[in-house]
Amino acid sequence: MSSNQKSWENITRPEYELFVRNLRSKGVTPPYGDSGLLRSSAGLLADLSFNEKERSLHIRLREVGKGETYASVLGGFDEQVKRIDR
Repeated sequence: MSSNQKSWENITRPEYELFVRNLRSKGVTPPYGDSGLLRSSAGLLADLSFNEKERSLHIRLREVGKGETYASVLGGFDEQVKRIDR
């Protein structure tokens, strides 16, 4: 997998919804549905895709904010996924 993308497995609908709420609280605008663009005023632009049937979440970064790297942004998303109460 490329350095600008990451996938997570075993994500349920309630966990995905919590993930999205957590993103909003951090100033990230998620897509309206299960797939689309993630955006932030800090310069983040990414594709997000949640597949409920396969219980998978995938993020592909297009742009990151100034001073950020793909690794740091994906690490932040990874922390948000780990915070989901499973």
